[in-house]
Parts: sequence; structure tokens; C-alpha cells
Amino acid sequence: MVRLVHLNGPPGVGKSIFARSYAADNPKALALDVDVIVSMIGGWRDDFWRTLPIARRLAAAMAREHLANGYDVLLPQLVTNDREIAPYLAAVEDSGATYLEVVLLADLPTTVERFAKRAADEAEPIGRHVEQIVATNGGKQLLAKIRVDLLSYLEGRSQSVTIDTTSLTPAEAYLRVRTVLSER
Repeated sequence: MVRLVHLNGPPGVGKSIFARSYAADNPKALALDVDVIVSMIGGWRDDFWRTLPIARRLAAAMAREHLANGYDVLLPQLVTNDREIAPYLAAVEDSGATYLEVVLLADLPTTVERFAKRAADEAEPIGRHVEQIVATNGGKQLLAKIRVDLLSYLEGRSQSVTIDTTSLTPAEAYLRVRTVLSER
């Protein structure tokens, strides 16, 4: 069955790495990284917040097309409210695919540490820009707020599968998610 696998979680938890690894191991699977799409739109550095909704609409259209053609989509995207996920759920419904939300979480100190490491290692300009946005908007406090907002959002999402990655290496987290995907 064709499916959209939504990899939800705070910045730096490993969503994009997992999506790229899964796509590399599964021909025709699409790692649909909205942040990468943002960086493809002119003026994104000057107006990230107005560019993000444009990128999300493009990503939903890409997901719809890819699912309709019989291929899986991995969506590594933080979502903390129903409005943000609605276009992707519509794409799933329109294409007859299934939806699975896998949430990658870590405790706050680990989240902050991983985010800082990702920003330092990031080769893509969007990653460095996201790090600047987080730093400008409160740094650790913003990451804590994102985590609280995400946990609150997840209270109403009983179908989500949550994986605590606090003590897992990226390879272990990848295997854990692969196991979840093979069981569903």
C-alpha cells in the first residue's frame, strides 16, 4: 500500500536524515523536505515565514502527485496543529494512499545538543538559516516551546507512533523507525 509517512518532531531530531536514508534504500520513495523547497524559492532568506506556506503548498502538491503515481512519500516536517497537516492529509485521501505519523522525540537537553550539532555540521544554507531563526527567536527557550506545543498536539493523535530517540544513535533510530514501518 502506498503511504505518506510523516516524520514529525522538533528541529535537529533526525527527521530529514531518516527521510533521505529511507529514500536511498527504497527506490522511487520521495524524501519530501519542505525546508529544502523553501530554499528553492527566491527571497526565502529575507522572508522565511512568508515563504514557508508557499513551500508547504508546493510540497502537498508534490506529495499528491507522487502518491497518485504509486510511490511512497516521507515528509520530515515539524507539525504542531491540524491546519499544517491538512493539505497533506488531503493529498493522501485524493490519491487513495495511507497516512502514518512517526514522531521522533528526545528529551530537551538532547534536542538542544542535537540541534546545535546539526547547525554546526549543516552544509545546506537552509539549515544554517533555520539555526539563525531559532537563535533569534529564543534559542533553547524556543526549542522548549516547540517541544511543549508538539506534545500538546500529539495528545489528540492516538494513531501516531512515538519513538524516544534520546539514547539512540542515528543508526539505531533509523532501525527503530524501519521496524515500525515494516509492522504497519
